Amino acid sequence: MSFGNLELGRVVGSGEYSDMKLVCQGCEFKVHKVVVCTQSPVLATAIQGVFQESRTGIINIENFEPSTVSRMVEFLYIGDYASRSDETKKPTLNDITASGMMLQHVQVNAIADYYNIERLSELSRSKFQQACQATWDAQSFVDATNGALGLSGDGALHEVIATEAAKNIHTLLEIDHFADIIGEFGTRVLRNCIKKAEADQHRVFQLRLDFEQEHSKRQAAEARADRIIENIGRCIQTMRERGFCRNHSCMAEYQCYIERRGQSFEPLYTLRCAKCKCRD
Repeated sequence: MSFGNLELGRVVGSGEYSDMKLVCQGCEFKVHKVVVCTQSPVLATAIQGVFQESRTGIINIENFEPSTVSRMVEFLYIGDYASRSDETKKPTLNDITASGMMLQHVQVNAIADYYNIERLSELSRSKFQQACQATWDAQSFVDATNGALGLSGDGALHEVIATEAAKNIHTLLEIDHFADIIGEFGTRVLRNCIKKAEADQHRVFQLRLDFEQEHSKRQAAEARADRIIENIGRCIQTMRERGFCRNHSCMAEYQCYIERRGQSFEPLYTLRCAKCKCRD
């Protein structure tokens, strides 16, 4: 559900007509139940149940950074969120690195998974994958992977990470921290899988090369056979049609013999007059 068409992005910034508050590390986000609770079953249950939140209208968020909560709220109102530095802190190098970009999407995915905001989970996975492909850096990816496995229980995100890792497994295995994540045994398994895959790839390449060579030989043999058959056919046609030797000084009734020339693998057959030896 997206409220972008209703231009509610302006409303969340002002807190106008808000009836619910999200509090994270001293930062307050004044929101609206109709916007938030219709997209998050978890928050809806908290605000409507018998918990303290239902009486106060205040939900304390302790497991996430204010910047992550801000992106979640932004999404709930406009259907998207921007990747940017945390406005509550002085920007650090991590905010502008590939690792920082990936981690932002991991953190958003984690809060989406925690509060069961399905469309935000999908969007954060897509943004994470785009960040991997646009600004690939092995160390940054490892840092983001470590964060994802610790923060988010979204199996679909883990699958995205596994897919991207498989594409770049050669470089990732050179990073010690990645080996720590998957374990020594897992590292050995992957290295042997790579060796086997490379051997299989070489074998497939050799088989393809052998096939192409055999295919070329077969095509050449078929072409030679066609030429030989055509040559014999011309000889037979000539014997049927010829009545006399074409040599004007001979002009004997046509009787001939077949002369074989050319290579052993592609003979060339020629008719010669039995009397004057003239080639027809």
